[in-house]
Amino acid sequence: MSFTRTYIDINGFHIYWYGVLIGIGVILAVFCAMKREKRLGLPEDTSLTIAVTSVPAGIIGARLYYVLLHLDYYRSFRNVLAIRDGGLAIYGGLILGALTALLVAKKRNVSYVRIADVALPCVALAQSLGRWGNFLNHEAFGVEIKAPVLQFFPVAVKIADQWHAATFFYESLWCFIIFLVICVLPCRKWFDFKGEGLLGYLTLYSFERCAVEGLRTDSLYIGSARASQLLSALILCLCCAYLLKRLSAKPVLWAVFGLSALNLLLSASALYDGMLVYLSLPIVFALCVLAWFRTKRTWTKEEDSADEP
Repeated sequence: MSFTRTYIDINGFHIYWYGVLIGIGVILAVFCAMKREKRLGLPEDTSLTIAVTSVPAGIIGARLYYVLLHLDYYRSFRNVLAIRDGGLAIYGGLILGALTALLVAKKRNVSYVRIADVALPCVALAQSLGRWGNFLNHEAFGVEIKAPVLQFFPVAVKIADQWHAATFFYESLWCFIIFLVICVLPCRKWFDFKGEGLLGYLTLYSFERCAVEGLRTDSLYIGSARASQLLSALILCLCCAYLLKRLSAKPVLWAVFGLSALNLLLSASALYDGMLVYLSLPIVFALCVLAWFRTKRTWTKEEDSADEP
C-alpha cells in the first residue's frame, strides 16, 4: 500500500482521496441528520431511509448534470460510466437527490419540507469536506492571482507554479458556516419552524455559489453562461421574492428587488457583462436578510402535514 496526494494505491487499485472525502462527508451528514430529525418532529430513522435512496440518486444526478453539459466529450456510453475518470456536479446531485427524497417522503407519508429542513444543512457539511477533494485533485480553483501580496493560502493556492484564487476553500468555509449557523450555534432556534432550514440553505448557498462561480476557471457552461452561477442567481431571486411576499414588502422594496434581480439574472445569463453580477448580488442577498429578520417576528410554527409537497 502506498499514498500519494491524489490516491491510495492498494496493489495497483487506486482509491482516490476525493471519493474518500465525499464518503466521509456523506456519513457525517447522515449522522447529523439523524441527530436533528427527532427535534424537528420526524419519525426515527427517516434520515437513514432517505439517505439509502437519495445518496445513490445524487451521485447519478451529479454525473448526468456534468455529462449533459459536456456532450461534446461524452460520445460513448462507456465514457459516461467511467465515473472514476472524474466529472461530478453538486447541483445535479442536489436536484436528483431531492426528487428521490420527495418520492420517499410521499411513500412514508412524512413532510417533505421537514425532511429538507433536516437534511440540507447537513448536506452543507458534506460539501464543506468534499471540496478538499478538489484541492487534492488540483481542481475547482479560480482566476490567476498576480498580486504578490495576495499570494498566500487561504486567499490563493499554488497550482503548477502559478497562484490561483482558492475557490474550493471559499466554498468549503462557507458551507461549514451554513452548517454551523443552522445546526450548531445557539441561533439554531431561528431555524426550528417548518421550511426555515430549507430556505436558509437555499439562500445562503445560492448566494455563495453565485459569487464564487464567477471566479472559477472550470465552470460548466450553457452557451456562454456559467450554468451553476445562473442557477444560483435564479434560486436566490426566488428565495428573496418569497421572503418579500411573506413580509408584505412595500412597493419601494419590490422595485429595488425587481431591478436588482433583473440585472443579476441577465448578467448571469451572459447577455451582457457578467461582472455586473457583483453589482446586484449583494443587494438581493441583503434584501433576503432584511426580509428574513422582519418576517421572523411573525413566523408561526405549523404542524407537519402528511401530504406536504
